[in-house]
Amino acid sequence: MKNQTLIEFIKFSIVGAINTMVDFGVFSLLLTNGCPILLSQIISYGCGMLNSFIMNRSWTFKENKRNEYSEPLKYVVANVATLILVSVLILLFINLVHLPVIIAKVICTGIGMVINFISSKFWVFQGIERSRGYE
Repeated sequence: MKNQTLIEFIKFSIVGAINTMVDFGVFSLLLTNGCPILLSQIISYGCGMLNSFIMNRSWTFKENKRNEYSEPLKYVVANVATLILVSVLILLFINLVHLPVIIAKVICTGIGMVINFISSKFWVFQGIERSRGYE
């Protein structure tokens, strides 16, 4: 069980690195073209979220999977909640703590990753693991 969780976290981190590249790439592209910070954050996060769902469902948590039609809805709910939290945090870090935008984005990305792993493992993609009583 602990080994499987470690392997899943490593896979989740690899997917997260890819998503971070997507997120930061879109975020930077939007910002440099005059898009407001919050809108850039929402759009770039959404791009990373779509990529993340596809990769985590098919690779990271594939052993836990049943044909759960609720997975996409759960994933969206968990990620929208995380998006709201990290969006508030990024604005607080920029406006109250006076961090540079990119530093605030890096910190918030790390916070979001931890929250998303926990919600993905224990709620969105729980599937077979819990149904067999392993947890």
